[in-house]
Amino acid sequence: MNLRRVRYLLRLMETSSLAEVEVRDNGVDLRVTRSPRSAASLAQHQSPTICSLSQAEASGPDEHIVRSPRVGICYASPGPDQPPFVSIGGTVQRGDTLGIVSALSTVSPIKAHASGTMLRILVENGQPVEFDQPLFVIG
Repeated sequence: MNLRRVRYLLRLMETSSLAEVEVRDNGVDLRVTRSPRSAASLAQHQSPTICSLSQAEASGPDEHIVRSPRVGICYASPGPDQPPFVSIGGTVQRGDTLGIVSALSTVSPIKAHASGTMLRILVENGQPVEFDQPLFVIG
């Protein structure tokens, strides 16, 4: 088993609802288990109220697309029992935290780069996201 395969298994765990993966390869046994406070357990408990699927592109010159700073899982609130960072129709100031992206126990805030009104939220709570993927539209 090589490092590339281990990384693949970790990414698989991160982007799926799997709780455990066990692999046997050339005499090497590897078991990866998700901890109770992992990204998947947070996704199950967080409210999806602010996240709805919409078009991925801004339609006007006064609209600003906020993109994912990294690959990971996007969350709408800082914790399972906490309110969402933003909601559609809410006022957003430049520098406000709109959500977080979690990957391999590292959390990266998603910051607003413009002030305005939250027009669209383009991802669902707990959804895997790619680097530079459109997440929010501010107008």
